[in-house]
Amino acid sequence: MNNQQRGRKTALVTGASYGGGAATALVLAREGFDLVLTATLLENLDRTKATAEAAGARVTTIELDLKSQDNIDEAIDKALRERGRLDALVNNASAHGRKPALEIREPTGTLCSNRTSLEPS
Repeated sequence: MNNQQRGRKTALVTGASYGGGAATALVLAREGFDLVLTATLLENLDRTKATAEAAGARVTTIELDLKSQDNIDEAIDKALRERGRLDALVNNASAHGRKPALEIREPTGTLCSNRTSLEPS
């Protein structure tokens, strides 16, 4: 049974392993959202996942590398397959490059959330 059938909304929270991302995920869980949590390393999400589940959320965790558009696309596809839809996006994660700002020629590390549809076809 997916979230739509359960009558619950789903939020995808990037950078959910600690700090603002984890805090936001926990507030959403307490407000009745199920969650898709992402971080660079899955094991970094263990604490956030356990706390959100204790608050009643169903949680999916996904490893996400913002420096890879293919990985971003795969993460969104997995989230949609497992949850049926995404109702909210908290784009908290960032990717850090080690380059002087004047040498950056194109944006990097941006989660491309401007999708035609957030529901699977």
